Amino acid sequence: MFQKLYNLYKSSSKNTPLEDFNTEAFVAILKYHPDIFDKFLKYIGLSGGNYTVETQVWYKLDENTACKPDIVIQNNRCICFIESKIHSNEGEGQLDNYNQVLNKEPFSEKHLIYCTKKHDPKSIEENNFRQYRWFHFAQVLIPFRQSYELVNDYINFLEQHNMTFDSSIFTDISTTQVNLLRTLKFEEYYIQLIVEKFKEIFPNVDLDKMTEKDIKDQLYLNNRQVAYSSSILNDSHWSELLFGINHCNSEFVCQIYLDKNVKEFVKIKSHILRSFEDKIKSQDYEKGTSFAFSKSVLSFQGENEEEDILKWFGECFESFIIVIEKSPNFDWNPNLLKQSN
Repeated sequence: MFQKLYNLYKSSSKNTPLEDFNTEAFVAILKYHPDIFDKFLKYIGLSGGNYTVETQVWYKLDENTACKPDIVIQNNRCICFIESKIHSNEGEGQLDNYNQVLNKEPFSEKHLIYCTKKHDPKSIEENNFRQYRWFHFAQVLIPFRQSYELVNDYINFLEQHNMTFDSSIFTDISTTQVNLLRTLKFEEYYIQLIVEKFKEIFPNVDLDKMTEKDIKDQLYLNNRQVAYSSSILNDSHWSELLFGINHCNSEFVCQIYLDKNVKEFVKIKSHILRSFEDKIKSQDYEKGTSFAFSKSVLSFQGENEEEDILKWFGECFESFIIVIEKSPNFDWNPNLLKQSN
């Protein structure tokens, strides 16, 4: 969504500043979700409450000069200027001007923050100056992407502009690469075991064949490694039973997803929520709703890890079968109910 809006913005703007569009989108997230705003305030070191956040506020420096910080956060005792850069560099004397404005402001606590996409070190001694990069701010938002579709769309936008990862080279990068390879092998190993458990419980249900592009899309766009079976309802609109590992929260996940246009969607949704009460997490998206069991990967650490993981997925699959059996009036794929003995 944000990328489409940005494309429209570019087509109607002479300068097409990505910085301005991104600033407005980021602040809209903070305004719309107070819980994210509170977490962001703590992350950048602002204490207290009752903060407001605005963009592009003009301040007079002298008779001939005015400046406009990208983001201004303030309450009755504290003020913080944030200047954001993505592809451009700092304007001539820009941060110094902000520093001078802050020195004239009557607040008891003052902060100046410079946030960039690329490495751009600065040295300012006053007003609690500090620097972040956009991947730092993205890390504040990422834990919320499963809860809020707007946040998920915005993070997808940041990912498209390579603003969610640390591009700096660090001394233990080779160790990280080894760990990444080990993590992927770990996930592939368990996905295969869970597939076998799935086939044991659903012997007549086929899993969708995933192309190399499908797998990459799941990894890079959805941040997960999964397998799934679609058409669990006899309907032309999308429905699926999906399982795998969610990277965002390092969780195993087992879920049903239904397009909101499937027949009797509202009744099916109500039936699933009643059946599980608070044992399942539902998430509404623009096109449909997911109903997911999830559990931390680390919670399975112990002597019987493999056995416990497969037992948990087996219980999730069985739970979905019970819900399906109790609603024969909905047009479920009958193969879901043909279990092996």
